[in-house]
Amino acid sequence: VLAESAQVYRKQFLGETVSVLWESAQEQDKGWLMTGLTGQYLHVQAFSPVNVWNRIQDVRLLEDGEKAMRGEILT
Repeated sequence: VLAESAQVYRKQFLGETVSVLWESAQEQDKGWLMTGLTGQYLHVQAFSPVNVWNRIQDVRLLEDGEKAMRGEILT
């Protein structure tokens, strides 16, 4: 029941633009996989061509992933 409630909560943000504080960065072949947290306590992942760790950026939420929502960095 708890997992279902969390999924319902996350899905209401799909398509929305939110601010994300990037808390970790993992180097990939063609850039960086950034992981961060929104003000609504949503975990978000997105790819960036440069390391933007410890910065706040606007992200459009595109998909509800297994461990984090996936998004596209807008700024």
